Amino acid sequence: GSMVRFAELHPKDDAETVEQIKGVFDAIEGARTVAAA
Repeated sequence: GSMVRFAELHPKDDAETVEQIKGVFDAIEGARTVAAA
């Protein structure tokens, strides 16, 4: 998904930044799930 593409585009980002971005993606996915339900 988008997270994989981002990681490929930004391979030099440190793990902490990647984790923060994952958290944002997770929040977006969670909001979509709630909205769909």
